[in-house]
Amino acid sequence: MTIVLGLLAALSLVRFIFSLTAVALPVSVALSFGFALRSQGVGSWLSLFAAVGLGFGVLAVGSAAYRRCRAPLGRLLLGFLFVLPAGTAGFVAGRAFGGRLLESGLAIGLVAILCAAISAQSALEGLRGEHG
Repeated sequence: MTIVLGLLAALSLVRFIFSLTAVALPVSVALSFGFALRSQGVGSWLSLFAAVGLGFGVLAVGSAAYRRCRAPLGRLLLGFLFVLPAGTAGFVAGRAFGGRLLESGLAIGLVAILCAAISAQSALEGLRGEHG
């Protein structure tokens, strides 16, 4: 029973990490802003709430701008703004998990590329508003 619960917890952690890779740009902006506020002497709770608010704001504004933009070049640039950090985060997460589970360098690279593609696609779907 303990092994099953441990596996379930590990899978939940992996799913959480990969769901964070899909919103890599807002998460990284929020983390950077929160740490910057904290280093300037702002209180912990205020830094936390301001960072979370900014992260949600970046995600909401980016998603709304992507959906309202009619110019193909504008949509492409907004898409790249969100997809490239998500793909990079997915690649790094896939390489880390692949390195722990696999021995072959080629297999680790393939897993990392697959994770990058899945994270980038998930970020694009999030911008389009196609999943929850």
